[in-house]
Parts: sequence; structure tokens; C-alpha cells
Amino acid sequence: IAAMAPEFMTEPLTEAKKRDWLSLVVLYLPFIGVTIISKFAVTLGATEILIGVPVILAATFLGLLTGRLTPDPRRLALYLLMVAVLTGEQAFTAGNFSITSLLLIISLHLAYAFKLEGVGDDSSPYLQQFLNFSLFICVLGIAQYLGQFVVGARLAYPIEHFTPSSFITHRYNYLNALSYGPTTYKANGLFMLEPSYYSQLLGIALLLELAGPQRWWRMAVYALGFVVAFSGTGLVMVAMTVPTLLIVYKRYSLLVTGLVGGALVTAFGESLGLSLFLERAQEFNYTESSGYMRYVGPAKLIGQYLSHDPVRALFGLGAGMMLRTTPWPMYNASETGWAKLILEFGVVGATTYFVFLYSCVFRARQPSVLRMALAAMTLLNGIFDPPHHGMILTLLIWMPELKTPWVFNKAPP
Repeated sequence: IAAMAPEFMTEPLTEAKKRDWLSLVVLYLPFIGVTIISKFAVTLGATEILIGVPVILAATFLGLLTGRLTPDPRRLALYLLMVAVLTGEQAFTAGNFSITSLLLIISLHLAYAFKLEGVGDDSSPYLQQFLNFSLFICVLGIAQYLGQFVVGARLAYPIEHFTPSSFITHRYNYLNALSYGPTTYKANGLFMLEPSYYSQLLGIALLLELAGPQRWWRMAVYALGFVVAFSGTGLVMVAMTVPTLLIVYKRYSLLVTGLVGGALVTAFGESLGLSLFLERAQEFNYTESSGYMRYVGPAKLIGQYLSHDPVRALFGLGAGMMLRTTPWPMYNASETGWAKLILEFGVVGATTYFVFLYSCVFRARQPSVLRMALAAMTLLNGIFDPPHHGMILTLLIWMPELKTPWVFNKAPP
């Protein structure tokens, strides 16, 4: 295949060629696939796959074909170990398993085993571009939420209402109605897959701002974006990453800000219309809620399926069997990544996977706050959901090394 490719695609990179256009295409493709076009899907047989998955695979194939992606010895060794363990479990211990599910997890993580050449020698400009893009999406979400009261939901949410049914995903809650009005929808930033992913994008941007530029007007815009998203997922990411801000970046002022903010929410939350956020703190008690199905239900499923069977506990139910095994699950649960891995691959397979994943994430030479935020993101979504994979590949794995500390004495414009 490489021999058939045009010469300009396979020419070797030189030292002078710091930023190669093909390398930039490879770098940005995963990010585009999980943001701008994230709501679209392709159907293979009876299976619907988010467009982000084939876009990530296409970026990997393009990078390998053109020589822009080269093996990273450590990550490649861990990847091959993970593949050997997961496939070995299916061959020797799983009674039933889905070959499609197994192939998908293997192929989706192949990109992690390679590094990208030709994208320059410093990630600071890319991170600034990410912050600018996140601000743009945030403003779009605010305008979208307010716009539905002026021009109507059809025009404020055009992708959902005007895209043919065969091209848009049907498995995600991109049109998420507020509880007090079935025709009033939470903001999703126009392009983002769900309000949840919109809030996660804002969470990453807010954390990078807090660690570096600290442009307060931008952070105020992000705060407004969280309000119109009515989703706590991004705030959970922020909360999980606050210790990194305090310890690594010494942002002790956040403690005072948090105390003041908590007091204001307690005193004026009802009058400010923030009751929905406060109510979500109780959702773990409701079996149909997102919080229950992400955390409580899966934990109970682990007890149902694995606690009384040592072999299953070690090696799992089999790839793709979390919600397709016998007996039928007794608890409502979504296939959140951490739970799916433990249930389907057991302690051995899940441990191998997480060693591989978090070795890739935490050894990336990017801001600590970014690594921690994206690690938290992996625990909040499904293992096959492309948003966190696209973010990790573009912002961590394939990004050039950060040359200067992500701290600014004077905020850039």
C-alpha cells in the first residue's frame, strides 16, 4: 500500500520540516471526529457506530501509511501485552464473547501505541488553539440555549432537526429536555454529542485556564456554559482535578473561591434557577438516573456476576457480554468503561488495560492538569465512546512535548 501512495505522502520528514501538513491532518482528525461531526454515525449491519471511531481509525491508518506515525517502544509493548491478555481470556476462559466488541477495543486503541512526527517541538500553541476553540463552542452553547426561546428549538438545534435520520446517531441524548419543560432543551454546544460532553469540554478548558492563563473573563463564560448545559459531568471532572491544581500549581485561592461559591449556591441557588444541579446530587438513589446507571448499577452487577465465581472474577464474562449474558442483569446499568472492563475482562484483563491506558495518559509530557482531567474523563464515559479517545490522542499522545511550564505570569491575549 505504501508503494502505491503518492511520493509527497511518503517522503521522509527532515529536521527542517518542523510542521508538516499531513502530520497536522493526522493530529486534528480525532479531535474533529469527536467535536464538530460527533453527532453523526455510520451503520454496519445492525450496529450503529459513532463517526468518531472510523475517523480515529482513518487518522491512524493515514499516519501509518505516510510514515507520520512511528512506534513508541514502551506504549507499543504495553499495547501488545494488553491485546495478548484480552484475546487470551476469550480463547481460554470465556464461554461466549463478541468478536466485534473484541476487535473494536483492539483497533480503537492501536493509535495509542504510536507517536506523531512533524507537528513541531512545542505544544503551547496547540493548547492555546484548543482554549480558543473551547471558548467558541461554549459561546455557541450559550447562544443555542437562549436562542431556543427566540427562534425556536428547530433552528437553535439544527443538526438534530434537519439531519436525515440515517446519518445521525440514535443512541445518545443530544436533545436533552429540562424537567420543567419538554420543549426546553439543555445546551450541547451545537456540535457536541450531548450536554454531558459539552460540559466535559468546558471542564477541560476551565482547568487549563486555572492552571495557566487565568483569564477570569473566559472562566466566567465557561461558568455560564456549565449553567446552560445543566450537566454535572464536567463539574465532576473539575472536582477530581482540583487536588492537582492545589498541589502542583499551588492555586490555593480556589479554596476560598469554592467556599464562597458554595455559600452563594446554598443561599441563592433556588432563586438563580440552580435547583436542577442541586437535585442531581440525589440522583444516585433513582434507578433510572444517569448517576445510578453509571456507578451504582454497575457496582451491583459486579456483585451479581463476579462475587460468587472466582474464574469470572479473574477473567470476566467475555467481550461484549456485560448486558447480554444469562441471567439477565438485575440492575439498571450503562456500559461505563470501568464497569464494562471489569465485568467483561475480569480483574486480570481490566488491570492490564488500565496499566496500558494510564501509562499512556500520565507519561505524556503535557500539563499535569490536562492529564488528570482526561484520565477522569475515561471513568465517566463508555469504553467505546470516542470523545475521550479523540481528546487523548490529539491533546496528549500525538501532541509535541510541552517545552515550558504551563504557568503564565501575564495572561496571553
